[in-house]
Amino acid sequence: MAGAGRPQRRRAGRHAGRAGAGTGGGREPGGRRRTGLRADAHTDRVSDAARRGGARAGGPGGARGGRCRRRRTRRLALLFRPSVQPYPVSWFRHDPARLLGATSAPVLLVHGARDVQVPPAHAQLLHDALPQARLRIVPGMDHLLAVEGDVARGVALVAGELTGWLQDLPQPESA
Repeated sequence: MAGAGRPQRRRAGRHAGRAGAGTGGGREPGGRRRTGLRADAHTDRVSDAARRGGARAGGPGGARGGRCRRRRTRRLALLFRPSVQPYPVSWFRHDPARLLGATSAPVLLVHGARDVQVPPAHAQLLHDALPQARLRIVPGMDHLLAVEGDVARGVALVAGELTGWLQDLPQPESA
C-alpha cells in the first residue's frame, strides 16, 4: 500500500502498464488523464488469437494475420501514445469553418471523394462557411492524394487545379 513518503508499486500481471494500474487512478503528473494506450497492450491479445487461429488473427491458421496485425498495432500505438496526445487535442478547440469564414483571402478547397480520414462532407462545410471559396472534390482521390492508387495522378490533378485557380485570381495592380 502506498502511503505518504512511500513509492507506489506497480501491479504486476495482466493489467501492468495500463492506465490506472498502480499509477494513482490513471493520472499523469499535473493531473492530466492517461489514455491507457501502449504499444503492447493490444498485441498480447492479438498474439493469443494468432496462436488459436481465430478470426481476429486473420482466419484459420491465422499466424500471418496475427503478425501483420501486431505490426500495424505497434505503428498505430506510436501515433496514439500518450506523449503525442496533447498536440492533436490542442487542435480540438479550433473550429475550421468559423476560422475560414472570417478570412478575406482567396481560398481553394481540394478534397478527395474517397477520403476515409476526413469525409468530403467536411470540405462542403468549409465551403458553406466561405461560399466564395472554390471547392473541388476530386473523384477517386483519397487522403494521400492517390487516385485509384496512383499518387502521381492525384498530385498532377491537384497541381493542375491549383495552377488554374492561381491563374484565375485577380492580378494586383502595378504601382
